[in-house]
Amino acid sequence: MKYVRKIALLVRSIVARFKSARRRTKIIILAVGAFILIGIGASTLFGGSKTPEELANATPIVELKSAREIATTLDPLPLVGTVRSATEATILTEASGRVIGVYRSLGQFVSRGAIIAEIESSSERAQVLQAEANLARVLESSEDQQIESAAAGLATAKESSLTTLLSAYATVQSAIRQEADQTFTNPTTSAAEYVLLTSDSALENTIEGERVGIQLILSRQQNSGAILTTESNLDGELSIAIDELKDVRAYLDLIVDSLTKAIPDNTYSASDISGFKTSISAARTSVTTSISTLAASTETLAAKRAANEVAENNLENSTAGEKRQDVLQAEASLAAARATLEKKIIRAPFAGSLNALNIELGQFVGAFEPAATVANNNLLEIRAYVTQRDKEFVAPGLEVASRDGITGVITSVAPALDPVTKRIEVRIALNNSDAITNGQSVRLLVERTNEEVEVTTPAVPLTAISFIGNDPHVLTVDQEETLIALPVELGVILGDQVEIEGIDLDTKVVVDARGFLAGDKVDVK
Repeated sequence: MKYVRKIALLVRSIVARFKSARRRTKIIILAVGAFILIGIGASTLFGGSKTPEELANATPIVELKSAREIATTLDPLPLVGTVRSATEATILTEASGRVIGVYRSLGQFVSRGAIIAEIESSSERAQVLQAEANLARVLESSEDQQIESAAAGLATAKESSLTTLLSAYATVQSAIRQEADQTFTNPTTSAAEYVLLTSDSALENTIEGERVGIQLILSRQQNSGAILTTESNLDGELSIAIDELKDVRAYLDLIVDSLTKAIPDNTYSASDISGFKTSISAARTSVTTSISTLAASTETLAAKRAANEVAENNLENSTAGEKRQDVLQAEASLAAARATLEKKIIRAPFAGSLNALNIELGQFVGAFEPAATVANNNLLEIRAYVTQRDKEFVAPGLEVASRDGITGVITSVAPALDPVTKRIEVRIALNNSDAITNGQSVRLLVERTNEEVEVTTPAVPLTAISFIGNDPHVLTVDQEETLIALPVELGVILGDQVEIEGIDLDTKVVVDARGFLAGDKVDVK
């Protein structure tokens, strides 16, 4: 009974000293205690095969490292990211009402502008009809009819030009991504590599360099095509598109030339090379046709615009010019009525798959509720986030990988912290997107080193800290291979490491001090 009371008094003394310690010291004590328990469990599980005599006579082995080595050698940086489409949008309802039609199904592919669903709109349609009738009434004079005809011709030319532009952009996307990129690995990144062996290495280097410029054209056309309307600067867009398609055609000429000089090998046979040449030549012909169509659209649009200006000038100078204000007012009313009606129609903002469909037939919806999500599931990327401290380890061009075999390349790093999450966004292009799904969470690793960073404060693993009472120490080994305790002061905890004061950067300490005491004899690993 006397021994039990002594043990109880000892326990109460230890608890009292623990409660009086600083918060950081308590954290370190708990962490070290957990490591010690894990070590005891592991030794119990895996060390039971030795006899008591062997255990008693065996000299424990320790690993020594300097604080400088510990601070400059880091494990790979873990990144947890979410797979998302590079082109993805959630469509919100713009008006409230009952859903009277859902015309697409979940997972279905929709083209740009396709109607996905419709909200009840009988009153809005009536307003459009009324506005159209009012416009017809004020357009009775011959001058008004002339300008209406010219305006209709210009509108038709704009619609035709818009269609021609979008078709040309689709032709370019197909010619590059589906045909020309067959001869590349990682074509969309700065690490693009031409895979065919030719007799002209300089031509191969030229093609690889040109692919970077082609990627800029593809990105610009994809972004521009997503926002182009008949009210956009179509004249300027047509001019830019013609120049870009000429650059694309010249790029395809280089590839066709290289295929003529290609040398069959174990990977690509003569038949493969011939197939590439046929398909890429056909793609070049399609690009040439698009250039001609764009040029024709440019001339037509210019002619219709000039005719509309002439009609407007005639109307302003005629005796019926005073009706111009009435015409403009009627046109504005019709445009407003059509805009109100359009809010009841849910359309796809660009081509893609319906990854989510949140509305059902007969359902009442409010304004600004999620209706559907459209995404291009063939163009996926990973979006991850890092802290300000880890930003130095991520940069565009670095390769990342997961234990599941998913690989990719960092394409961009945000220059500043997100104001909400206080973290830095990192975007990663995938090398093998077939193995993952849009929306999936992925764990990746980035190899990192701190060798070029100047280390000023020693840092050691939490397992290197031992306590004598409430006082933290690290262990080192003297010339007789006996453990010596060195007192230290604890600083900031950095993951599984802690900054310390009391030793210099080159002092070698025991990496894992769990289960050891000053004075123990050890062997150095």
